[in-house]
Amino acid sequence: MKGKGLILGAAIVIVAMSAVLAGCGSGTKQANSLVREAGDLAVTAQDKMTEVGKLLQQASNQLTDGKVEEETASLNQAQALIDETIADLESARSKIDEASSLEISDAFRQYLEAKSKVMDSGINMMNGSRELTAALLADPGLKNPETLEKVNTLQEQVLEMNQQTQEAEAEAQRIADENKDDIGTD
Repeated sequence: MKGKGLILGAAIVIVAMSAVLAGCGSGTKQANSLVREAGDLAVTAQDKMTEVGKLLQQASNQLTDGKVEEETASLNQAQALIDETIADLESARSKIDEASSLEISDAFRQYLEAKSKVMDSGINMMNGSRELTAALLADPGLKNPETLEKVNTLQEQVLEMNQQTQEAEAEAQRIADENKDDIGTD
């Protein structure tokens, strides 16, 4: 069934994104502490994203088996975790932005700006995932052709946002690698 692939695709993207978030954390004394806090929040978000992926996979299987009530319950659980994940990522971004406002080297500031972009992209991706699950909840049996079209569009957007997140993380890592003395990543 086409809907199963759509849900499963979203689950895979979210799990892939969770791996990107695992790389957060570095800094000078006060900034380092804030970035560590942001890293802890990112790890929490990563764990929740993994669970969201599992719930979306479960919903996909339930849809295939014609268990619409169970699929709806899984999608509702996924949405609740998505909301929590967004809050975690926003808190992590806030910590990174706070660290960026401190007196730190330009290289460290660039690194933090890239990490902030990682969080922003993650937030955008999770908002897209929230829209996707909302569309699926509005038509749990995927009976409306417009729902499939909307889900396809949202899934493409989530994939794009995942790519942006990976690019921002690669940029942060490049800056960290080139400026180990200034940034002091853990």
